[in-house]
This record gives sequence, structure tokens and C-alpha cells, in this order.
Amino acid sequence: AQGYLDGNPLYERLPTYYGPIYYFDKWFLHSVLSLPLTHDVTRAICVLHWLLAASILAVAGWRMSRSPLVGFFVFGLTVRHLIHLAMEPGHPQELAALLLPTAILVAAGGFERKSTPALLGVICAALVFTKINLGGFFGFALMLAVCSQAPLFQSQRLAYWIILGLSSLVPWLLMRHHLSVPWGRE
Repeated sequence: AQGYLDGNPLYERLPTYYGPIYYFDKWFLHSVLSLPLTHDVTRAICVLHWLLAASILAVAGWRMSRSPLVGFFVFGLTVRHLIHLAMEPGHPQELAALLLPTAILVAAGGFERKSTPALLGVICAALVFTKINLGGFFGFALMLAVCSQAPLFQSQRLAYWIILGLSSLVPWLLMRHHLSVPWGRE
């Protein structure tokens, strides 16, 4: 992030695997909000992202169940399962950890709202331009969810289930070479 904040153009003089949304986020935090780029600030931002993601999911859980207890339970589970964010503060996964719960909250509002598909599309684009693999998986899952409601798949349920089953093999196909190491199995 420091190289980008120093004015080096992305992908030209600053080789990176991550998309421009991640760097825009860093620019906003450190240039517009004037937060210093230090280890302590980076860790504090990580904790903020962590708790904000848990809070967004808690609201989504409450919205779907109408139970404050479920919302609290979802918050606790999310805090526990996002503990890995603390191992790599400042990584683009923090931004993804905010975008994915936001998508769940938007979808929890229902597709009856005309803004839901557009907002999910914007979130998908933001994920693609943050971490392309994550955005691709999200877009594929979103496409399957939308297709499940299409008249063609409503009348051809077997075809839909075959496509769904085959698509569930994609993560395994991509990770099969890494299943011998603990991080690959996780």
C-alpha cells in the first residue's frame, strides 16, 4: 500500500495481485481520512473491519430470523471464525470480509426490492476488483441463485441440480493440489 500511496501507478511500477478497489480503500483511509500508515493503525483498522463484518452479519441474521438471540449468536460465530483476519492485518481479505456480509444483508432484504439485484451486482464488481478469484466465485454463486428462479430451471429441476452439483466441484478442483497441507484443507 505504501508504494501506491507514494504515487506509483498500479500494475505498471507496482506489481500486485490485487485489484484497484483494495488500493482505493487504502488511499481513502490514509489520504482522505489522514490515518497514518503504521502497524498500530493497520491493526486497529483490521479489528474495526472484523467487528463491523460481525455486526453486519448479526443484523442479517436478525433480519432473516427476527430473533435477537440468533443475531447475537451469528455475531459470536463471526467473531470466532474471522479470527484469521488478525494474522494478516492490511490484507485485501479485510475488505472482502465487509463486502460479503453486506451482500448477505442486501439479499436478506429480499429480491422483491428493485435495488437488490443492482446492489448485489455492485458488490460483485467490487469483489472482482479487489480479489478476482473471490469475485468470480461470488458472481458464479449469484448467477446460480438467480438461475434457480428462472422459468427454464423451474421446469427442469434435474438440470439445475446437475449444474449445482458440478459447480460445487470447482473449489475442490482448484485446491486439490493443496489438500496435503493444513491451510489447504482449512
